[in-house]
Amino acid sequence: MKKIIIILLTLSILSCVDKNPKIIIIGTDLVEVIPYIDYFNKTNQNIKIVIKNTFSEAADLYIYNGINTNPPFTPYDLKSFVYNEININSFYTDIVIEEQNNTIPLLPLSFNVSGVIYNKNQFSNLNSIDIDQFLNQNSMKFSPSWSNNFISWLFLINRPILNSNANYLDSEILLKTMNDIIAINKKNETEWDITDFNKKYLYLSPVYLIEKKLIDYYFYQISDYIKLKDKNIGFSFLTKNNLIYSNEKMTYIGISNDSKRIDESKYIIKWMLNRQNQIDFLKDASIIPEMNNLFLGGLSVIPEVNNIALGEYYPQLVNLIPNSNSFTSFKKLPNLWESLKKEVYEPLFKQMYNYNQDQLIPLYLDLYNDWYKKNNK
Repeated sequence: MKKIIIILLTLSILSCVDKNPKIIIIGTDLVEVIPYIDYFNKTNQNIKIVIKNTFSEAADLYIYNGINTNPPFTPYDLKSFVYNEININSFYTDIVIEEQNNTIPLLPLSFNVSGVIYNKNQFSNLNSIDIDQFLNQNSMKFSPSWSNNFISWLFLINRPILNSNANYLDSEILLKTMNDIIAINKKNETEWDITDFNKKYLYLSPVYLIEKKLIDYYFYQISDYIKLKDKNIGFSFLTKNNLIYSNEKMTYIGISNDSKRIDESKYIIKWMLNRQNQIDFLKDASIIPEMNNLFLGGLSVIPEVNNIALGEYYPQLVNLIPNSNSFTSFKKLPNLWESLKKEVYEPLFKQMYNYNQDQLIPLYLDLYNDWYKKNNK
């Protein structure tokens, strides 16, 4: 279905192409970026973008959602371009424009953020909750075992820079994360038996569970929250040291090292990272009710776009998005992070309730060693 949507939208874009513009090919599998590309084509006459919905074919530019250490193409070095032609001072200062081996291979376009949804009739408006205060609430109906994403997120904010194998093997951080999770579930045992509760209710929507006060909170992405119709559901960021962490995956743009249209590709990046172009696009997209994807499925890397435009078209975000430089991102995630998370951390977190504390690290080492052998043959 996703590919069909991309093909149909691509045909629509092609029908608008002038006779003699320079054609730039963008490879992407992200449906949510296509309206922005369409808007570029409507407002630019000399350059037109054509989409290929694959990373396996040659393209000039690529847009993908993932981590910045593992792009699905060989990127061109943007370092000189970034420091000479991009107004990086307009970005959130701690959203990753990260040098790798003295190069800048990618630039972020947008990012998603997770937090918790809750019942506004049960709690006063909570724009942000400190994660330590959240974990230490005396009574809270919230089960982190419902979401491995929450447990992985908690592990990362305890260790936000993963730049050596020693960090993966940090038993102190792992134990802290797992003990925090186990402690929450023990608190909840006074309210309900988690295993029994999951069997009875977990197939129901989190919004229903919150409305009926069966649970207090549910871990949720802000991009999903803005699609909710229920005005009684609120959203709160979870913070650490007054910082809000983006999800580990972000939407990046980069130029292929094999592109023959480097200058035109740079123009497109500069245009896409222009504050006014983003604001004008959001206004244009707002006339289509179905296009409720924030900016490219998340928040823009430019604070003014989020503070000025998103609040106008998404009333749920008014007074929610902070004006200050409160957003940050996880640094130096390993290029095999997705594999590491799926094959080591998630199985570990699923099994941790069945082991004593002194058994958890040996279990982790077994999982890690198996994963390491598999990926270092």
